[in-house]
Amino acid sequence: AESLFRKAMTLGAAPSSALMGIAAGRRQTPENNILTEVEAALAAQPGIDAKAAARLHFAAAKTCIDLKLVDQAWSHLTAANAASPQFDMAKYQGEIDALISTFNVTFLDSRHSFGSPSERPIFIVGMPRSGTSLTEQILSSHP
Repeated sequence: AESLFRKAMTLGAAPSSALMGIAAGRRQTPENNILTEVEAALAAQPGIDAKAAARLHFAAAKTCIDLKLVDQAWSHLTAANAASPQFDMAKYQGEIDALISTFNVTFLDSRHSFGSPSERPIFIVGMPRSGTSLTEQILSSHP
């Protein structure tokens, strides 16, 4: 996976996303880690957008945790959380209200005949943590 993230960077992918993927993809060791690379990316991009800065700080924190550099990890986590966009409850509530008004009883009733009338069973298969349980719960909640 690391070689693919590095290739993506050479093709123009954001270093913040690639380095975060590398950090998350394997355990960082004293002999083989990306801490210097991540910190160099942070220093080289002083005007970096908040999301990219947060990703780089989270990558550095994960690396520091693996290397048992707790104080440095804490500093990076603090910086990552400070750079992360804050949750906007009013915006979120507006999005939920829009969904509720769109998918109302009239909308759903007008689509009652959509789908297959088959009574044949559906087998849901997938890798662990891929959403199969959620898919099964969603499908089983509909007649």
